[in-house]
Order: sequence, then C-alpha cells, then structure tokens
Amino acid sequence: MKRTSRKNRTGTSLAEGSAHRADHATWSRRSFLQLAGMGGIASSLVAGGIPMQVFGHHALFPSSSLMDNDRTVVIIRLNGGNDGLNTVIPFNDDLYYQKRPNIAIAKEDTLAISNDLGLHPSMTGMKALWDQNLMSLLTNVGYPDANKSHATSGQIWERGDRELVSGGWGGRYIEASVPDIYSEIPEHPVLTQVGSSNALFFNGSSGRLGFGIPNDQVLDRLAEGSILYDTENVPDTLWGAKLSTVRRVANSASEYGKIVGDILRATDNTVEYPDTSLGRHLSSIAKMIRGGMHTKMYLVRVGGYDTHENQVARHINLLTDLSNAVKAFQDDLDSGGHSERVLTLTVSEFGRRVHENGSFGTDHGEAAPLFVVGKNVLPGLIGALPDLSDDNLPYGLDFRSVYATIMEHWLGLDNVSAQNVLNGAYEYQPFVAFNPVEPVETSNEPLDVPGSFTLEQNYPNPFNPTTSIRFEVDQSSFVSLRVFDLQGRLVETLVSKTLPAGQHTVSFDAKNLASGMYLYRLETPKGMQAKKMMLLR
Repeated sequence: MKRTSRKNRTGTSLAEGSAHRADHATWSRRSFLQLAGMGGIASSLVAGGIPMQVFGHHALFPSSSLMDNDRTVVIIRLNGGNDGLNTVIPFNDDLYYQKRPNIAIAKEDTLAISNDLGLHPSMTGMKALWDQNLMSLLTNVGYPDANKSHATSGQIWERGDRELVSGGWGGRYIEASVPDIYSEIPEHPVLTQVGSSNALFFNGSSGRLGFGIPNDQVLDRLAEGSILYDTENVPDTLWGAKLSTVRRVANSASEYGKIVGDILRATDNTVEYPDTSLGRHLSSIAKMIRGGMHTKMYLVRVGGYDTHENQVARHINLLTDLSNAVKAFQDDLDSGGHSERVLTLTVSEFGRRVHENGSFGTDHGEAAPLFVVGKNVLPGLIGALPDLSDDNLPYGLDFRSVYATIMEHWLGLDNVSAQNVLNGAYEYQPFVAFNPVEPVETSNEPLDVPGSFTLEQNYPNPFNPTTSIRFEVDQSSFVSLRVFDLQGRLVETLVSKTLPAGQHTVSFDAKNLASGMYLYRLETPKGMQAKKMMLLR
C-alpha cells in the first residue's frame, strides 16, 4: 500500500487544529489496539484496565555467544518528541533567539559544555556526568525524509528501519546473536521493558523475546511477591470471564515475573532516586542489573515530551526528572561496581521545529540530540551545530548509526549480522571506548596465558606533553598497548611484544598531538582493558 508523503502530511502542529487532534487520536487508538492484542500482537494481558505484554518466548539464554560479554544497554525513550534546542542550547546562534522570543533559554542560564552549546539549566545531574567524562552528546540525530507522526516515527525508531520489516531492532539483534534463541525456556528474560506494554522493539522476526512491566502498580506487585493479575475483579460478562481465564494462565505461566520479583526483593539501591515514574523505573532496573539478571537490553518509556503548549514550565519538570534520574542511576551502578558494563542512552521519535508557536510551545520537527552515558563512554560532542535556517531542523547523524555502533562496538555483534539487523550499513559513531570484537594481537612465540592483568590510570592526567602508563601481568605473556583518538584511529603503538610477569611502566609522548581526549588500550590473550586520558596544552 502506498504511504502518505511525509512532506505533505498534516497534523504535526498545534495550529493545524482538528488534523492535529486526529493525529493524536490515531496515535492513542493505534497504540491501544497494539497493546491490547487487536493489532496483530498476540498474548496481551490486561491488569486493572491497563494493557500488559508478557512477551517472553520460550528461549534458552546460552552460556556462550551472547553471554561472552556481560554488557547491557538501557534505552530511555522520551515519548512525544523532545525539543532538542531547549535541551542543548546553541546560545551563540542569533537565529535561536530570533525564532524563540518567548521560550529561548538565556545564554547566562545555560550549563555550558562547549564554546557554543549549553545544557538546559535544570540538567545539573547530567552536567555533573559530563564534567566527570561519563557522557557523550550526539547532535542532530534523526533520519532522511523524517515522518512527523508520533506513531509512525516511533515505530521507525523501534524497528530500526522505515520499511515494514519484521519486529524491532532489539529482537532482531537477539536473533542474530543467538540463532537458536527459540529452542528452550530461558533462565532470565533477554530483553526487559519497563513503563509500557508496546512490544514492537522486542519482537523478533519469529516471536517475542522479553518481559514487560507496564506501570508502577505491576512493578510493586512484583516487588511484593504478590500475584500479578487480579482474577476476581473483572466485569460480570462473557468478556470478563475470558479475561479472568487469561489472567490465571498468565499468573501460572509467568516464570519471569517470579524471577524479576525475587531479584527486586533481594536487592537494594545505594542512592536515592527521584520519586517519579522514571526514577522508580530506573531504580528497579538498577536492582535487576545489580541482582544478576542476564538481560542485554532494557527499555524505559517516559511521556510528556509533546510540548505544543507552555513548553518552558513543562520542560523544566521533564528535564529535571530525566537529569536527576539518570545521574542517580549511574551513581547506583557505580557504587555497586556495575557501571563498567552498562551503557545508557536517550532516544525520542523526533525533535521539534525551530520557531516557537503561538501557544508558547513548539511543533513537530526532525532532528534532536541523543545522550549516551556510561563508564566506558568516550566523552565529548559528536556532530555539527544545529542548522537553524531550516525550521524543521534537519538531521545530520542517522539514528541507525547509533544502533550499529552499539551492536558492533559495545555488544560485540559482527558487522555482517549488524547490517542484516538494520537492513543496511551505517557509519560508526565514536562514543564507546573499545571494540569488543576486534581480534586480539598474537605472537609466533610460545606464551603463557596470564592469570590476570591490571591497567592503571595514567599519571599525570591531564598531562602535557608526557605521561606514564603502568600495568601489571601475572605471567609472561604477549602484550599490546596502543593509543587511539576518539575516532578510533591508531595514534601510536607503545608495546607489542612478550613481557615477563610483573609491573611495567611505559612513557607516552604526545608533543605532536592536539589537545583532547585519547584512549589507551591494553590487550593480552586473557582479555582487554581500556582507559581515557586528557592532553591539555
């Protein structure tokens, strides 16, 4: 069926009146049908009138392949289309202030992260993560010929493709990683969703691959160890009787619910989270991670970002919540020793237009910034400054290049499989510190595998122009120590030979290099470690 042209589509701005209301009605109606199982998604259940997906397909979580690394991705979906220009403010661009006379953020109020960009003043938590070199910011993220419908664009982001491919990119990633994933019942859900019941992201081409927790009420039931679904309080109708039967089946079949509940009850958070839906959801995910759940991807949905009206006040609350919750989540993981293996990123179905509208808000646009947070993130800015001459705010970085980078350079999927998942090849974006699938160098000389090895932080750091790097290996082994820039290009090989057991110190001279962040990486037959260092001239 031929689709409506994106260029001519109506309903994306508040001024378009009935067309805009119809767009939102379609969005809500379509979402409900999908969640309730009437739009092709089977096995939907309803708890207290709220749809819930239990989409745990029988599957074996393997002891190898996918589990060769314990890295996890946490995706925070900002539903509604976040306004990127008031999130990351281009405070030196006069067009920003000309086109937003009432809602622009004053330059002196921004939390500067570069000579031209600053975070919204409410984002103190994420500014702290930036200052700690734990955050990467990708600007102008979107895709060509962007669709400005919430439902359609949201599906494009979750499918990882604008065509009607089967399932979501998360589910297809799992299928590509473990070809026999549908063989037996898993120990833990491979994919977990909190805050919604839309299963598209976790659908593979052949089935569902995860566990969904739609709201705080179900989350509380899991944490209390009580029954998930009320089988008694249902309408006294034929439909109610069928609903009761479906709920009884779900209560008995949801082994994932018991596993998740046991972990939530046995694990404590180490920091205080905001008392908001997002704060509660991230605190629960932190418990799952700290409690040993073998989940590769978590998806959290938070609403409210469709700011057609009174954006200033609404954005303060939204971005305060986002910033404080992400900061608490990172601190919680760090205190438990789990921050090295978790990558957190924000996504939204589109950005918003440059011009403010007549209701002190903004209408649907195209591109928006994307935040990536984690201990192994390469900090800094990726992408150009936004082009404010085009009111739609066109994209510069394709969101699928972010997915490809995560799959290949963080989770360890091979390049060919990643291209199959995304139905194409996409450029690497340098926001993660190393490539887990890059072959480890070997030597023709006989070597012993070290029992363990350590890589210390360089000293001094920051440095100019020389610094020392110290590391230790337990046994004689072949060692490679190399320095890379943020684009992943090799700068210098410091060591590439067999070394005896013990401590070793290597000097690095950066006299011919520009100021900035660099990565140094130690590789042995036993594994690999990487750290960051800052050259300041």
